[in-house]
Amino acid sequence: MAEELAREHMRAIGFSDARRTTGGADGGIDIRAGLAVAQVKHLSQPVGSPDVQRLRGAAHGVPHAVFYSSSGYSAAAIAVAETSQVALFRYATTGDVVAINEQARSLESGALSGSTSLLVEALEALQDAAERGREMIDRGSDVAMSVAQNGLDAEYVELADVGNTAALRFLEIDDEWRATMTERLTKPDLTLEEAQPLHERLENVCASAQRALTALALEMEGLVQAREQGATSLGVVSPHAGPTSPA
Repeated sequence: MAEELAREHMRAIGFSDARRTTGGADGGIDIRAGLAVAQVKHLSQPVGSPDVQRLRGAAHGVPHAVFYSSSGYSAAAIAVAETSQVALFRYATTGDVVAINEQARSLESGALSGSTSLLVEALEALQDAAERGREMIDRGSDVAMSVAQNGLDAEYVELADVGNTAALRFLEIDDEWRATMTERLTKPDLTLEEAQPLHERLENVCASAQRALTALALEMEGLVQAREQGATSLGVVSPHAGPTSPA
């Protein structure tokens, strides 16, 4: 399929996170990566300048706009691509991809290397940390609220307090996650120097969420042990205790 060919070609020239979009509702963009977007056209006649202009507009805020056409480009389209910095490629059903203009040749010759490749890796790591942090915060908040509710239902004040304290801690961690992501969204064209500290902050969010989950588990375990010891001191056998020996 043409889109799959374009995706693999983009990965080969350095956009390792290139992926197909879904549903056709992405402004005409068929392939998206952290630093590039691409459109794929399979037409019976050369692509014209309006299509190239629309791609450049849809790629607002993204450094690289890439066009793949099976039928080539009109002279006007090539001229527009030169002034708007759109890389033009022509592909064949055999899998061959040919660079049409200087922007495309620059990408194929390894212009996307060194620090740019490091930026792609940094953006991927940042996104992974963001998703992990969100999942851990949501899971921890759900557990904390459940513990607090169980304590209230059982009229077990200490358990409710543990759950409420943990829930407040997860709210604080959530605030840090949201602040970091807000800063990320205000900088669509992150540099490597900007991406790395954001990634570090999100990794710290993940670590904080993990520590909060561990602390909650330890406090609950402490409450269980305290209750069992209290029951034993009153002569009540814990359900976890073994059989007693006859006197």
